[in-house]
Amino acid sequence: MNQKQFAGMDLASRLASLLDQVDGSVLTSTSRETVKLDFDGGSFSCELQAVDKLACVAHEIMISSERTKD
Repeated sequence: MNQKQFAGMDLASRLASLLDQVDGSVLTSTSRETVKLDFDGGSFSCELQAVDKLACVAHEIMISSERTKD
């Protein structure tokens, strides 16, 4: 059975893969790591403060899209 995938599903799996690559053990309360993901017509970036197997703490999340620009 073929399942229909939404475009956001691909972005979510790519983001999960990037988060898996972040070494959360080196992050402290004062250090942060930025993860950036480009997609067709825009980009997503987040500044991470903590990462583990179950969750992450994002200090800042930014989404830029050509579709929403004036």
